[in-house]
Amino acid sequence: MSNGEMVIGFENNKPPMTYYDDDNFLTGFDIEFAEAIGSKLGIDVIFKEIQWEMKETELASKSIDCVWSSLTVTEPRRNIFEFTLPYMYNKQVVVIRRSDASKFTDTNSLSGVKIAAGISTAGEEAILSDTFLSQSDYTGTSSQIEAFDILKNGLCDAIVVDYTFAKYFISNDKSDMMIIEDIHFQEEQFAVGFRHGSDMALKLDNLFLNMILDGLLTTLSEKYNLYDLYAPMILTDDDYIMNKGKIIIGFQENLPPMNYYDEDDQLVGFDVDFAKEVFGDLGLDTEFKSIIWDEKETELNNRQIDCIWSALIVTDQRREIMKFSRVYMSDTQAILIRKSDASKYTDIESFSEVKMSAATGSIGENLIKNNPYLSNSNFINSLTIEDSIEMLDNGDVDAIVIDYTIALGNIANGYQNLMVVEGIDFDEEHYAVGFRYGSDMVIKVNEIINNMITDGRLESLARKYNLFELYNKIIDIDKKSDVDHIMSKGELIIGIEEDSLVMSYHDNIGRLVGFDIEFVTEICSRLGIYAVFKNIDWDKKESELNDKTIDCILNPLSVTGETGDNIDFSIGYLIHRQVVVIRKSDESKFTNAESLSGVKMSAGHSTAGENLFKSDPYLTKAKYTASPSQNESIVALEKKTVDAIVIDYTLAKINTESSNSNLMIVEGISFPEEQYRIGFRVGSEMVKKVNNVILDMNIDGTLATLAKKYDLVDIFGPLKITDADYIMRKGKMIIGYNGEYPPLSYSDSKGQLIGFDVEFSKAICKRLGIDVEFKMIIWEEKVTELKNRNIDCVWSGLTVSEELLGSIKFSRTYIKYRPVVVIRKSDVLNYHDLTSLSNAKVSAVSNTVEEKILKSNKNLSKAIFISSSTQIEAIVGLKDKIFDGIVINSVSAIGYISNGYPDLTILTELSDEKEEEYAIGFRIGSNMTVKVNKLINEMINDGTLELIAKKYNLLENYKSAIKINENSDLNYIMTKGEMIIGVGVNGPPISYYDEYGELTGFDTEFAKAACSKLGIDAIFKKIDWTKKEEELRNKDIDCVWEALTVTEERQNYFKFSSPYLSNRQTVIIRSSDATKFTDTKSLSEAKLTTLLGAITEKVIKDHPDLSKANYTATITQSEAIGGLKNESFDAFVIDYSIAKAIIANNDDLMIINKLYLLEEQYAIGFRVDSDITERVNYIILDMMLDGTLATLAKKYGLVDLFEPVKITDATYIMNNDKMIIGFDGNMAPMTYYDKDGQLTGFDIDLAKAVCQRLGITAEFKEVDWTEKENELKIRNIDCIWSCFSITEKRREIVKFSRVYMNNKQIIVIRKSNITKFYTVESLSNARISYKIGTLGETAIKTYLPDAIFQGFPDLEDALTELEKGHIDAVVTDYTLAKDKINNGGFSDLMIIDGIELMNDQYAIGFRFGSDMSKKVNEIIKNMTLDGTINEIAKKYDLLNLYSHNKGSSKKSIIAAFLFMASFFVLIITV
Repeated sequence: MSNGEMVIGFENNKPPMTYYDDDNFLTGFDIEFAEAIGSKLGIDVIFKEIQWEMKETELASKSIDCVWSSLTVTEPRRNIFEFTLPYMYNKQVVVIRRSDASKFTDTNSLSGVKIAAGISTAGEEAILSDTFLSQSDYTGTSSQIEAFDILKNGLCDAIVVDYTFAKYFISNDKSDMMIIEDIHFQEEQFAVGFRHGSDMALKLDNLFLNMILDGLLTTLSEKYNLYDLYAPMILTDDDYIMNKGKIIIGFQENLPPMNYYDEDDQLVGFDVDFAKEVFGDLGLDTEFKSIIWDEKETELNNRQIDCIWSALIVTDQRREIMKFSRVYMSDTQAILIRKSDASKYTDIESFSEVKMSAATGSIGENLIKNNPYLSNSNFINSLTIEDSIEMLDNGDVDAIVIDYTIALGNIANGYQNLMVVEGIDFDEEHYAVGFRYGSDMVIKVNEIINNMITDGRLESLARKYNLFELYNKIIDIDKKSDVDHIMSKGELIIGIEEDSLVMSYHDNIGRLVGFDIEFVTEICSRLGIYAVFKNIDWDKKESELNDKTIDCILNPLSVTGETGDNIDFSIGYLIHRQVVVIRKSDESKFTNAESLSGVKMSAGHSTAGENLFKSDPYLTKAKYTASPSQNESIVALEKKTVDAIVIDYTLAKINTESSNSNLMIVEGISFPEEQYRIGFRVGSEMVKKVNNVILDMNIDGTLATLAKKYDLVDIFGPLKITDADYIMRKGKMIIGYNGEYPPLSYSDSKGQLIGFDVEFSKAICKRLGIDVEFKMIIWEEKVTELKNRNIDCVWSGLTVSEELLGSIKFSRTYIKYRPVVVIRKSDVLNYHDLTSLSNAKVSAVSNTVEEKILKSNKNLSKAIFISSSTQIEAIVGLKDKIFDGIVINSVSAIGYISNGYPDLTILTELSDEKEEEYAIGFRIGSNMTVKVNKLINEMINDGTLELIAKKYNLLENYKSAIKINENSDLNYIMTKGEMIIGVGVNGPPISYYDEYGELTGFDTEFAKAACSKLGIDAIFKKIDWTKKEEELRNKDIDCVWEALTVTEERQNYFKFSSPYLSNRQTVIIRSSDATKFTDTKSLSEAKLTTLLGAITEKVIKDHPDLSKANYTATITQSEAIGGLKNESFDAFVIDYSIAKAIIANNDDLMIINKLYLLEEQYAIGFRVDSDITERVNYIILDMMLDGTLATLAKKYGLVDLFEPVKITDATYIMNNDKMIIGFDGNMAPMTYYDKDGQLTGFDIDLAKAVCQRLGITAEFKEVDWTEKENELKIRNIDCIWSCFSITEKRREIVKFSRVYMNNKQIIVIRKSNITKFYTVESLSNARISYKIGTLGETAIKTYLPDAIFQGFPDLEDALTELEKGHIDAVVTDYTLAKDKINNGGFSDLMIIDGIELMNDQYAIGFRFGSDMSKKVNEIIKNMTLDGTINEIAKKYDLLNLYSHNKGSSKKSIIAAFLFMASFFVLIITV
C-alpha cells in the first residue's frame, strides 16, 4: 500500500480469466476483478505477464506482488503463497475432439494416448496423479491455449485444462471440441496468491466480501458466463459473521440509557442488553467496540465492526449506505439547556445567535446546520454527545441538540441541572441496528426482534430502562400505518405463484429470477428495505395479505370486481393480456373465438384466464376444466386432454416460440387488456410509495431495460412514459413555492396567492391545458419534495446553481438579478456608498450567496455582521433599526419595497458580482422542460411575459434574462435553454431507434449527458445529411452531432469540438466472398456503394483502386445492406464504428480483415464562429476524466475507437505542461513561506524536482485546507501535496501516490506542565486542540475520546492558544510541531517524549481514479534510489522520518522510562 501500486503477475491466453481481446486490450474476469479491487484500495494496478512456471520465483524476488490468474489453491502451494479467500470454483476437465466421442469415454480409454496440458498447471498435476492418465503419452505445453491448439490440429488426442477455459471455447454442442462429462477430477478453487505471510491477503478478503454484498462480483461472473462457478463461493454477511462465531458491535460511549458504564465500570444500557439477547439467541459471542461516530460507516465497510447498535437513527440518506434492521424505538431530537436559562430560551427563535453544539456526524448536528433558526447560532463541534453535555454543563455553550432519550438519560444520571426545552417539536425518529449495505444478517436479527416483541422480552427491557412509552410507539405502528409497519420491519414480504416463467422462476442453478423478481427487488432497494419472496397458495392470497403473513402479491394479478374490493393496486407496469393457445396441428380448426364454442378448454385455477370463461360470450360455451396452474394447463394441451387453453401472454410466448414447440397462439382472438400490478392490503399507504418508485423506474429507463432483458418490450412499450406524460395525464401540475416571497409569490390583502411566478405558472399551465395547484414547501426540502412527487416543479425564485444541477433539471432562465444593498430612506445621507457602511451593522440571510458576497466585499466585510434566518427577518430587522443595511437579491428588494416596506430603498447594486438567474426546477431527467421551454419562448415572442414582468416591476430583470447576444452562440443556446442537434440516424451503434422507437446510441447518450451538464435540453432533429451545413448556418440546428468526421475541408463550414472517437473507413462484403475480396486491388472492378453525402464518397473517389470500381451511392444504410445481400453491390464502404454493428446483426456479412482506408476522428460540429465549443470541450474533458465516456464506449462496443482519443488525468496534466499543486502555506517545514516571503519546504522542493523530471512546470496554489478535496475534484488543483496524511476515509475519495515520508501524531504541551501531562491517561480530561481537517482530529477522537477538544483553522492559532494557557495540549504532526518549536517562536512549548498517538505517512493526493500517480510513483522511486529525496530530507532536518523503517503502522506505546526521561528534560530546560 505504501508503494501506491500492486504489481500483478498473470499468464496470458487463459480466457475467460486473463486474455487479450480482438482489439488487443487486456481483459477477462481476473483482470476486471483486480482493477475493481485496485480502485477500492485507491492504488494503481500494474499487470505483468509472467511465465507460469516462474511465478513463485517472480513473487519471491518481489518483481510482482501477487499472482492473480486462475491460480488454483493446493496444499503444497500453501507453503509458498498466502492465499486470499477463494473466489471461483474450478475443476480440471478432459477435452477431446467431438469426432472421438465414442472412442474416449473415461480415463481408462485414454491410457496410452497422446495427451497434453500446460506445464506447471493443475491439469498437469491431474494427469501425473491419475492411475490411467499417468500411463498416457504426455506432452507439456507452454500454456493451456497451446494445448488447445495442438488438439485442434490433431497433434494429440486429449488435453486436460481448466473448466473455465474449456467452457469459454466450447460454448455449445455444435463445437468441434467437447468435454468428457463422465471424467471427474477433484474440484478446485481459484484464489489470489501473495507472498507467504503477507497481510495483504486479509485486506483483499474484506474487499471480496464487500463486492459479494454490493453485487459487483455477481455482475462480473454473469458477464463472463461464470456464475455457476462463482455461486458456490458466495459468502454472505450472515455466513461471514456466523462462521466466526462472534459479532463486533460498534457503539458510541456514554449514551444513557442506551449504552453507558455503570458504577462498576460495566457496559450496560437498553441497546447493550438488547444486543446481547438477540445475538445470544443466535449463538454468537458479542464484542462491543467504541467507535468515532463520524467514522461509523467507514468502520462498518472496513469490517472493523459488523453492525452499529447505539441509538442509531434511521434516515433516507443512511438507507443508501447501510442496511437497517426493523426499528425498535421511537425518538425525536431535543434541545437541552441549563435550568438557570429556562426563562431565556423558550422557543426555537430564541436560539438564533447563541452558542450551540452537537456531536459530529449526529442528526443533531444536521438539524442545527439546516434549521432556519438554529443555523444562525454559533455552532461549536463536539466529538461525542458526552463532550457536548460537558460543554453545556461547564457553560462553554448555551444549548445542545441531542436525542430525547439520551437527554432524559443524562438528566437522570448526574446532570439534574440540565433540562429539555418543552414545546419545540421536531420530527419523530426511529432507532434501528445498522448493518453493511446488502447484508442478509438483517433477516436473522429481525426474526429475533419480532420474537422478543411477541414473547415480551423487549417490553421488559424497555420498562427496565424507563423507555416503555417510546418503545410502545413503535409497537403501535404495526396497528396504524401499513407504510410504517413495512418500513419499520425493514422488509417487504411478497407473495408469488410458483414458477411463472419469465415473471418468476428458478433458473438452472436454483436462483429465483424473472422480470417480477428483479422489478420488485429494485423497488425494495430504492426504498432501502429487503425483498422477501414467499410462495403462497393462490386461492388464499387475500387471507395471507390480510393476516400480514405477506405484504403484497405479484404475478399475475389483475384488477377484477372481486379483487378490487379486497386489494389495493399499484399502477400498472406491464400490459396483461390473455391469449388462446392451441396445438399447431389445429391451426386451421381454431381461428377465432366463435370456433372455440363447445371445445374442451382449460385455464389455471383462480387466474384471469379462468375469469374469461365466466364472462366471454364464446368461452362460456366451451367445455371448461380448471387446471391447478397455468403450467398444468399447458401440459394438458400437449397431452391432448384439452384442445385449447387460455393463459397469460408472457407464459404463452415462452412456450410457443421455441423451435421444437408444437403449440401456437391464435392471433385472431383478442380479449380486453389489463395491466400487471402489485396488490397491497386495502387502504395501504404503501401503494403511493411504491407508485412513485415505479414511475421513477419507468421514466429513468430501468423498466425498459428490464423488459428488453426478458423480451417483454411489446407488453411494456404501451405503458412507457416520461415525466411530461405523467404530469399531462393527471391533468395538473403541482408547483412548490417558497411561502411569502414578493414579488414572485405572496398573498395579497384578500389572502390570494399572487406574484410574477404565480401568474407566469398559471399562464403556462393554461397553454398546456392542465390545472395548476400551488403547494408551499420547506425550501431546504425542495429536492426531496420533487423526488417524492409531492410536487412536480419548484417555481418560486429558484436560482440556477452548479450545486443543484445534479439534483434538479432547470428550464430556460427568465429573470436575472444581482445582489443589492438596501437601507432605510431616512439614512440616505448617512449611508451613500459601501465605504460609509464599513462601520455599520449589516445583515444577510445565512448560508446564501448574499452572505458570502457581504463577507468578501472589502467594505462590507469590515461592518458588524449579524446573520438573519430569512429574508423577511432581514427586512423587518432593517425597518426596526436592528440593522443599518442588508444584502439581498434585487428581485426580493423590489418586491418588499413595493409591498409594505416603502420606507426602504436600494442603495446600490453590487455590479461587480455575477448575475444570478431564476429558472423552473423539475425532477432530474424530466422532459417537461422541453414543453415548458417552448411555451416560455412563445410567451416571450408574443409579449405575454413582458406584461407580467411590467406588472411586478421586474422589466429590467426580465429583459436582462431574455436578451440574446447575437455575437455569442453560447449565449443564444443557453438563453433558449436547449441545443437543437442535427442527426442523420445512420444506425447503430452511433445513432438509431431502439425497440421502443426512441433515438439512442453512443452519440445520442453522449449528447444528452453533455446537455445535462450544461443545464439545457438536447433536442434531436433528423436532417438531410447533404444539407447539414445549410441547416446549421440557418440556425435550424445548433450543431451536428453524429459520427461527424473532422476534415480540412469541413473546417470551412464547422467549428469542431475536441475529438471524442477515432474512426476509420472499412469495407463490408458478403462472407461468401471472403477469398474473392481481400484488399483494395481486388475491389477495383467490384460494384461498390456508400451513403450519399458521407465522407466515404470522397474516400472512394480519391483512392487509386476504389476509384476504378463501379460505384453507386445509396440513400440509407438499410438500402446498402439490402443491396449487398441481394448482390446488387459487392461491397459497402462505411465507417468502422457502424460496420461493427452491421456485421454483429448480419452473420452473412463480414469486414475485410485489416483493410482500413482512412484514419479519422469524430467531433461535434458547431457554427464556424461559435463560442460554445470551449464550454463543450470542458464537458468532454470532464466526461473523459470521470469515466462517463469510457463507460459509454464499453456499452456500445467502441472501446478500441475511444482509446486513441481518450484523455486520462495524466494526459490532461501533461498536455497542460504544468501540475497545479494545492498546498497549505502554514505547514513548515513541508510547505511554508520563508522570511523573504518565498514559498519553500520539503514538499515544495520535492514537487519541483518531480515536475522537472516529468518535463512540466510546478504551479503552486494555496487552498483552504478544509476544501482541499473539493478543489481537487473540480480541477482547480491537480494534486494535494502538503504533508497530506493517508487515511482509509481519504482513500475513498482520493488516489494516493506511493509514500514518501513517515510521520507521527504527537502531543505538544507547555514546558511548565511537564510533570502534569506525561501520559495519555493524564490528558484524558484535558482541553486539547488540533488543526481542522488534519489527522490530529482523528488521533484525539481515537486515543483521547474523553478530552474536551476544539479545532482551529491554523496550527499557529492552536499553538498560540496553548502558549496563552487557554488550552492544555495540541495534537499535530511531528514534522510541523518540531519546526514550530525550534524555528517558529514557540520555544516555551515541548513535545511529550515517548507518546506517539498514531504513526502515519505522507503521500501526494490525486483525483480518485487518476493515473497520474503511476507517472509520479516511478519518479519518486527513482529519486529514492539515486538519493535525491535523501538530500532534500537532509536540508530540512527530516532524515529521521524519511529514512524511517517503512513497515506497517503500529500503535505506539509509552516507554517504560517515560516519566524519568520527562523529568530529565525538565531539569535541562530549567
